[in-house]
Amino acid sequence: PDDLMNIDRFGYTTTETYLYSAGLLLLAIAWLARGIQTSNAMLRIAGLLLLTLVTFKVFLVDAAQLQGVLRILSFLGLGFPSDFPTWGKSCLIALTV
Repeated sequence: PDDLMNIDRFGYTTTETYLYSAGLLLLAIAWLARGIQTSNAMLRIAGLLLLTLVTFKVFLVDAAQLQGVLRILSFLGLGFPSDFPTWGKSCLIALTV
């Protein structure tokens, strides 16, 4: 429990940085889903860019604070959002055929 309240060099708690990552990840997925649903290229690109930024943040900032199994689970958790654009596009193609 004390690990979640550690304050990093920028003045944020560990929990706070994880919540920022989770919120931004959900926003990126929502933008991607809406962009695929409405065929809006700009929304899809914005979602992909945000997903890329969140992925870098998780690897460079959040994962540095984790150890052991939690670090492994965080990397596995990034697998689904990273595969979402391909999965969404293939579902869209299957629905239109």
